[in-house]
Amino acid sequence: MKNKQNTSKKKQLLNSIISLALVFVIANLVFTLLQQLFFMPIGVIGPSMTPTLPESDSSVMITKSSYEIERGDVVVVYRPLTEAALELENPAEKKFDINEYFRHFLRLNKLSDSSETDTAFKLIIKRVIGISGDTIRIEDSVLYVNGVADTTFDMVAKNTNGYGVNDIPEFVVGEDLYFIMGDNRNNSLDSEDYYTSGIGTTNGCIPSSWVFGKAIIVVDKSDGFKIAKI
Repeated sequence: MKNKQNTSKKKQLLNSIISLALVFVIANLVFTLLQQLFFMPIGVIGPSMTPTLPESDSSVMITKSSYEIERGDVVVVYRPLTEAALELENPAEKKFDINEYFRHFLRLNKLSDSSETDTAFKLIIKRVIGISGDTIRIEDSVLYVNGVADTTFDMVAKNTNGYGVNDIPEFVVGEDLYFIMGDNRNNSLDSEDYYTSGIGTTNGCIPSSWVFGKAIIVVDKSDGFKIAKI
């Protein structure tokens, strides 16, 4: 009788463990599916968006659907690294990718995550400075948007080490294009650099099809734990 009771308890314990494991797996499958379709946390690495986003110990939550990009928004972009990559489908255009689904299962996405697309694309985060129809120029290390100086973040003339920015003659941002820059303007590879050497860009502007998502929330763990809207 006692042996039967022990066996019954063991079976109950085993069933409880299996049930909890199934709940855990299903919950994470659903969570990862929601990441792929709607919202996704992405870990920030690198100094290009400081001081807005610390270069480590921070992440952003991006929305991947039902958003409109406006001037001043922070976006995550898949930038092609080679001319050959322009012939490939940009990962930002994939609404759902089963390989990405399982690659990101149970883990935080990071800007430097390695994948089969790393040799062709790089995931970056920048701020939208100019949208379709805006006039952009950089003169004497001052950024002008629609003729108004934007002095929100300091800029200096680019030196031989690549620190700083180059002047850019005035141009109009084309249709379905964005002029993007990091908030750390002097230490960011962005549209200012793409103006002269950007692959697949127009006057340094990126196509809207490269945008993977719009950042809506930042989680900063560099000094405690802070959550704020971007």
